[in-house]
Amino acid sequence: MAITNTQKAKLNKMNRAAKDATLGTAIQDLQNASSGSAFTLGASGSYAAVAADASNAKIAIATGLSAVKGFVVNVRRSGSALPFMAATAGSVAGTIAVIKDPGYTGSAIATGDVVTWFAF
Repeated sequence: MAITNTQKAKLNKMNRAAKDATLGTAIQDLQNASSGSAFTLGASGSYAAVAADASNAKIAIATGLSAVKGFVVNVRRSGSALPFMAATAGSVAGTIAVIKDPGYTGSAIATGDVVTWFAF
């Protein structure tokens, strides 16, 4: 079932997260993608931290998108999840910044930490 323009507008205004991600527009674009629209679902990848990331205490991921409206990030060290890592949209358009959660007092980013990400 396709959503109408009225439903799209209501979804876009549903709450702050839906508004920021233009949820209704994304859903409508997805349903139109099969009819040949130029909509890009997103980008994803994996990145292994290097020494420079560890010394900067930050990993900057270039997604290849012109803008990042939302993302999912998973950071692992030696196969174990690092729940004390935080991610934000980067200061440069189309990037994601991964940092140590400010409330955590343990070690920060280490060489070899693996970041798996999906951005849209």
